[in-house]
Amino acid sequence: MGRGMLMDMDMELTALVLSARLAETAKFSFFIGKGLEDDGSGFTSRVLAAVDKCAENGAKIISMSLGGGSYSIEAAEQYERHYENDGVLIIAAAGNDGNGEKSYPASYKSIMSVAA
Repeated sequence: MGRGMLMDMDMELTALVLSARLAETAKFSFFIGKGLEDDGSGFTSRVLAAVDKCAENGAKIISMSLGGGSYSIEAAEQYERHYENDGVLIIAAAGNDGNGEKSYPASYKSIMSVAA
């Protein structure tokens, strides 16, 4: 299996409250949508399911430090729906290869791509 390839995994959503005091004064909610296995492998469909779950629970910013796979019209449309209809800003890693190749999901037009 190549670097960055996505495979099957379980998806879960976890709500995290840092402390009872923070929960009383917090102006944000923090959700973790698990879309990959612990080793970083998984299917794009599971990543999309985790993104859906976060959006359904009110997330307005979703940050994904992952990449791999190739362009998918279904994924592009789903990310665009979350951006246009739900007002969700999705941020994804641009990759670390330092070349001109597109990395997904960061290269979809409705996703903010970030690199270091």
